[in-house]
Amino acid sequence: MLSFLLSLYTWYDSNRPPQIELALPDRVRVTQGEDRAWLYIQPRYVSTSQNDQIDVVTSIEVEVKPPEASASIPFDWDEQGIWNFDHASRSLTWDWVADPGPLVVSPADPQMPSGLFLSRDGWLWAAGDYEITVSSSTSAGDKTLAASGTMTITDDQLVQLESGRGSLFLTVPLVTVE
Repeated sequence: MLSFLLSLYTWYDSNRPPQIELALPDRVRVTQGEDRAWLYIQPRYVSTSQNDQIDVVTSIEVEVKPPEASASIPFDWDEQGIWNFDHASRSLTWDWVADPGPLVVSPADPQMPSGLFLSRDGWLWAAGDYEITVSSSTSAGDKTLAASGTMTITDDQLVQLESGRGSLFLTVPLVTVE
């Protein structure tokens, strides 16, 4: 009887849907594009399941709530890329890797895509405190994954962003909101 119960539990545990956790990084990068704000963020997707089940992150949505605003601004996922550091010039460059697409997550294969997200035309960064919310859908569950954080753009940083439109990337700390 004990053997039967143990095998039943093992079968149940190995067939449970995967559990995916979403965590935000401790920094983001921002720049002022020619006609809109750009946000580079690297959300982290980790499977906490004790089995080999996989899940697929089917979408990543980002919303940014500007200072003293009642509504959030949606940012569209434009592309995936990687950051390369040039030691000679001591600067970062962004290199395109892929278009937005599904991410396969398993216990042995967490996903940490670096993504470029664009605001709507005409909306630009201003000085102030922002709340960033990342939400994602998965194929295995009906639960939406979500995480939020806050960042601050200072007046001095805004001057830098305006002077280097499209070419200057500022690294800004992101504090996770529980």
